[in-house]
Amino acid sequence: MKALILSSILTTLVLGYGGFLIGYIPVEFEFGKGYALLYGGYGSSEDKVMIGGMGFGGEGELTTESGTKLGYEYGAGGMTVEKPFEIGPLEIYVGGFGGFGSEDLKIEVEGGKTLEDFENGEIEGYLRIKRWFFDLMPFIRLGLRFGKFAEVYIGAGYNLTLSLKGWKTELGTELGFGNFYGSPFFFAGVNF
Repeated sequence: MKALILSSILTTLVLGYGGFLIGYIPVEFEFGKGYALLYGGYGSSEDKVMIGGMGFGGEGELTTESGTKLGYEYGAGGMTVEKPFEIGPLEIYVGGFGGFGSEDLKIEVEGGKTLEDFENGEIEGYLRIKRWFFDLMPFIRLGLRFGKFAEVYIGAGYNLTLSLKGWKTELGTELGFGNFYGSPFFFAGVNF
């Protein structure tokens, strides 16, 4: 979180403006559906074509087809390019995001709590699988400016992720699925 705040401040000082965002991403995989609530930072230049960056991460839950609840974590960061269109006090931004990210699925394992349990492989904890991906998201956002120094906005996009290896276990074993997913992405925020 500190890195996101620092990147927002630096982007504001160097490029033009920056701020905070919150987001929601519903996901659907071969084995279940879920969501993540996200938070992060966003910043951009103030040109006819705006170039900036966006980073966000968060967690939620996924329910498998068999009803098992899994923890879900999602994070991504990258570059944005947008074109603003003014309509009175409102601005409509049409643009895209490109970057990299990862997502994790984890399940809690019941077990012991002693060193002996650990040595026997019977300690409580989590089993986790992870997927690294390239991220591309076309989006549109609607902003309401308050003078030159503040803007409140809402936006929506479609998040496309491509993973060369798909889902992997913590030890790196490839599970053979999960190379490409698409999902809507909704976000809102404040820029200064």
